[in-house]
Amino acid sequence: MIFMMRSKLLLFLFISVQLFAQVDKGFLNYLSVNKLEAEQLTYLNSFGTASPFDTLHFYKAQHYLQYFNDSLFRYHLSFSEALFFADSSLVNTANCRFLREKNTSRTVWYQMLNTQNRNAAVQNLTLYYDAGVHPRNYVVDQFSPELKISFALYKKMEQRNPLAAMVLSALVPGLGKYYGGRKRSFVNTLLLHSIYGFQTYESIAKLGVYHPYSIFSMGLFGLFYVANVYTSYSDLKEYKTMLRNQYYEDVSDYFNPNVPPFFR
Repeated sequence: MIFMMRSKLLLFLFISVQLFAQVDKGFLNYLSVNKLEAEQLTYLNSFGTASPFDTLHFYKAQHYLQYFNDSLFRYHLSFSEALFFADSSLVNTANCRFLREKNTSRTVWYQMLNTQNRNAAVQNLTLYYDAGVHPRNYVVDQFSPELKISFALYKKMEQRNPLAAMVLSALVPGLGKYYGGRKRSFVNTLLLHSIYGFQTYESIAKLGVYHPYSIFSMGLFGLFYVANVYTSYSDLKEYKTMLRNQYYEDVSDYFNPNVPPFFR
């Protein structure tokens, strides 16, 4: 049943293109809203040279933006920049989507955006993006109330140095985790090291330093100690990245009401 319906739809697409030889925005929007990806692409590809060059690339860029194909989105965007960046709603959609990307696509998009003439809404988004890259250049009061908490936490942690976390953990096990905002981890780490440290001390005092059990206890304690120092460094770096991504997601959600529903 579904196959027959799709076949009829594809036949309608072919006939409509032959009759009108131009993109039907309403019909294209219908395909997008109902997430008919294959039918939408077939419809766009069926035009050939029957529609203006930049117009087809514009709609294909929109299509690949919706379906998260970043490389093809950028390819078609390169042939339709004037049309694309004139559509403030679509630019806002791309901004909000790429803010949520956790790879180089986010950076590439904003590098591209910086070369364009931008309206006030887009300037706001690029400001929020830049604040994620250079948080020390911004103060919390510059942000909307809904974003102040997220940015303040990220900025606070971004200023923390992972090397300092390593040194603190070397001095007091777990202190680097406390410095990195992981208070619960600090308590657990300090408690475990205290237990293993006391066990090692007791073994050496009763059995001697060269006893196999004492050697085993010292090795185990040393392993935990070194792991604690290293993870204090790596955990802080990961936590900072997580907070930055969360901040960007909050910015995206804040501007999301202006994004077409089929892109959410």
